[in-house]
Amino acid sequence: MNPANAFLREIPWLRRFARALCGSQMVADRQIEAVLVRARTEPDLMEGNGSPRVILFRAFCRVWRSMNGDDHLLQMLLPGDCRGPERILAAITPNARQAFLLSSLEGFSPPEVADILECSQIDVADLLRDARMQIAQQAATGVLIIEDKVAIAEHLKTAVEEMGHWVQGVTGTLSETRSVISELERFHLRPGIVLADVFLADGASGIDVVNDIMAHGDVPVILIGGLPHNAVAASLPKPMYMLRDPFSRESLGAAISQALFFQGSGTTIEF
Repeated sequence: MNPANAFLREIPWLRRFARALCGSQMVADRQIEAVLVRARTEPDLMEGNGSPRVILFRAFCRVWRSMNGDDHLLQMLLPGDCRGPERILAAITPNARQAFLLSSLEGFSPPEVADILECSQIDVADLLRDARMQIAQQAATGVLIIEDKVAIAEHLKTAVEEMGHWVQGVTGTLSETRSVISELERFHLRPGIVLADVFLADGASGIDVVNDIMAHGDVPVILIGGLPHNAVAASLPKPMYMLRDPFSRESLGAAISQALFFQGSGTTIEF
């Protein structure tokens, strides 16, 4: 394949990433144009290790960092022009924002993110950790934990509280969950996010419990444990995040930050 054509095939994905990074498609396209113009006079900009997609994103990030004083998204934050996810992104430091979007939005692996940002994988891990902490600070919310195993429930409770969220309830059965939801509704409250085990002690499925909650309105859900087969997974409510058990504090933090940031996207993501 012609190298130029290989790069052109990746432009739509770069436009998506640049739009999220810059906060404006017009600004993003202007930045992409600057990269393509510079590539004509600086051939090494589009060279190096990696796939055409990695090379193109690396070139864009290198040019964007050189123009970091013109952070359009941050400038939007100051007069209060940012809304929803854009406001969260604007408050994340630029390098952490790049790492988070490359990993979460574009699906690059940690080694690929390191190649694109021209740093070590240790630096990438630190940047992603920073991004998740900053997202938690911006989007702190109430968490409903549906888990019948006391030790795991306590682990989840401690973890989410350390991330800056608060626990609205811990339940282990469908009836307990309905009771907590009813109590919250008395005060016009809803869970900001739900962490649910796949299998509960009373024989109920965490999926059934989640569907019961979703009947009252959409809420981001992280389903924890042995993952259901494809036929069941296809019928899961959206947005849905699936976290394999055993899970690490890092993977839980990644799932929560993405669920809060991408809520309403209608996607199912497995960690």
